[in-house]
This record gives sequence, C-alpha cells and structure tokens, in this order.
Amino acid sequence: MTRSSSESKAGKEQKSIYLSTSTSPTSNAALAKKEIESLRIAMCSFTSIRGVTSCGMKLLLVKVSLGKREVVEVTDHCKNKHVCPSCMNYQYWKFGKRLGVAIGSWLDLGGAVFTQTLTLPNRNKKLIYKHEDLARVWTAMGKTKRYSSLKRKSGMKQSLRVLEDVLGIKYSFPHFHLTWFFQERLQIQEMEAFSREVAQLWQLSADKCGVRGVQSVQQWSGPIQSSITGYCNYLFKHGYFDLNFQPKDPGNSNRGLKPLDYLRVLVATGDYEMLKTWLDYEQATSHRHRIQPSKGFQWGKE
Repeated sequence: MTRSSSESKAGKEQKSIYLSTSTSPTSNAALAKKEIESLRIAMCSFTSIRGVTSCGMKLLLVKVSLGKREVVEVTDHCKNKHVCPSCMNYQYWKFGKRLGVAIGSWLDLGGAVFTQTLTLPNRNKKLIYKHEDLARVWTAMGKTKRYSSLKRKSGMKQSLRVLEDVLGIKYSFPHFHLTWFFQERLQIQEMEAFSREVAQLWQLSADKCGVRGVQSVQQWSGPIQSSITGYCNYLFKHGYFDLNFQPKDPGNSNRGLKPLDYLRVLVATGDYEMLKTWLDYEQATSHRHRIQPSKGFQWGKE
C-alpha cells in the first residue's frame, strides 16, 4: 500500500518538527560521546598515562591576524589512540577513512588488495614482551632476501600493518593485520600463493628469533570479504564505541575483548584482576606504533 503525496509531506513535516523540539531523543553519537567522556573521567583514578587526565581541557589562546589580537578557545586532546577513550574513537575513525580512500584509489588504478593476519603462540608472559616478540620477528622477516624477492616478483608495492590487542584476565593476545597492495590486478590464487610464502617466512623468522611453535597454516589470509568501508571498520575496531555492548554482562570475564570494551568492563565492575591487565596494557603500548604503513605509502587523494 502506498501513501498519498500529501500524507508523505505531512509525515516529513511532523518528523522535522519532532526533531527540533526539546523532547527529541538524544542521538546515538551524542550518547556515545557522553559515555566516552564519563569513561575517561572514571579511568583518571587509576591510569598511568598523564595526558588522559587532562584530555579535553579548554584553553584560551591569543591569535594574531593582520595585526589584531584575538582570544580564542581551543580544546586540548592528548591524541593517545592506545588508551584514551575519546581520542582512540576519533583517531581510528580518521585512519579508517584514509585507508578506505587508499584502497579505493589503488583499485581504481588497476591494482589489487589482499589481507593477512600474522600471529605468534600465546605464551604466558607480560604483554610488553609479546609486543617485542612480534616486532622482532617482523623485523627479521623484513631483512631476508627471500622476502625482498617475493615482494619484487609478486609486484607487492606497499603494505599497511596494524597491531591489534585482545585483552583478557587470563591472557592478552596481540597480533598483526596486514593489508597488501599489489601493482597489478592479480588472481586470488596468485595472492594466496604470496600469503602462503609470507606465512612460511614468518614461521622461519620466528624460529630464528627463538619464538617456537609458530605454524604457517595458522596465518590466515584472504580477500576483502565485505565492502571497503566494512573492512576498514573491522581493521580499526579498537576505537569503535558500541552502544549495544553490555559492560556488566558476566560472560565478559571469560573472553578476550578489544581494549575499549575491556576498559568499559573494568570501570563498570572495578575488578582488581582486570585492573592489573589494563595497567600491563598501558605499559606495553607506551611509545608503540599501532599503525605502520610501509615506506612511501600512497594514501590517495580524498
């Protein structure tokens, strides 16, 4: 059944009137922003990161333009995308937008894009040492002649490496997500062959670095299954604030969580064991590069 044009017009007018009244429901974005700020304030009682405690502070600055002095108010942000709820939300959104442009531009120019995840065995050690292991193995692999030859033969011109952390009381699991950019529109089978060789190199490099138990078959790879936007959202989910997430759900303590959700559960429950893991995470990510483009990475034009 269709509505008449007059009914449709009336409906639109009623909707616009409703949205402009003081009784309008708060938007999801506004709700998320409010909860994020409450989360940041709550974590100020235990965080070891100084910048987080003053993030969002209003400052008065003097701006000089054409010989005239003007006092302007600015908001100071710490820009810590590892632990600050406010900044990680915005910073990852920004990176997601940039990567979406980069992938779209690359495909428009006739190239191809493939994805891969690289992991190490989840040993019982502090997170900072797990991060160091990942970095050492990556560096070792990158220095091999076989890796250089593989990139050259396959036409893999650039890559983006993202460090992801999954936090839990019993374990924390860091790993790498790779986005490979190939110069030509290769077949999926050709990119799969490239990823298999990378996985084998990853295993060999881990062995040389003293990290035992790595299996090349466990290093997942594949094409982008969803839309480019969907892939970018997944890759930078560290900063996504899910309003449907329930911090007080009892099941949260038995599974790994992305840092933002882990922090929400910690603040909601006050669990001491969770606090120890969080402080371990703060130490491990201090001065750590989470998003690492290859040298000369082409982001494309927005």
